[in-house]
Amino acid sequence: LTLAARHALINMIQLLQERGYSGVQAYVICSVAVDLKVSNIVDLPNVTVSAFLPEDIFV
Repeated sequence: LTLAARHALINMIQLLQERGYSGVQAYVICSVAVDLKVSNIVDLPNVTVSAFLPEDIFV
């Protein structure tokens, strides 16, 4: 579960960097605004965690 959460956050940081944010900026945005949700835990050991970032924080 921890590894899946880490992968979700890394993917979100990479997405923000692709959108023009620096690594530090992306990390800060994720630390204050990203919500992690367990999407699949039934199919162990293949756990899925999703990272959600509300778009309205950028307005």
